[in-house]
Amino acid sequence: MLDKAEDDLKKLRARFRKPILDAIRHLEYTADIESKNCHPLSRDYAPYWELRIGPHRAYYKYDEELVLVDSVRYKGRKTTDEVFKKP
Repeated sequence: MLDKAEDDLKKLRARFRKPILDAIRHLEYTADIESKNCHPLSRDYAPYWELRIGPHRAYYKYDEELVLVDSVRYKGRKTTDEVFKKP
């Protein structure tokens, strides 16, 4: 997890932090599996994926050995463009 993502998590209340951390830990086994809550972003944001955890989103990329979480953000009604800025 990048420092930026850790900083994002520290800003959240504890009741939101635990389910998000649990979902991120689960990515170790399911990072490349597309589902209702987890999908690759459009070409503009390739190779990033979005993991939905309630109103929050974790943006990550992965290879065969490593899952790298870039950021964790509150999405609400915002678009992905408004929430996730290209690195």
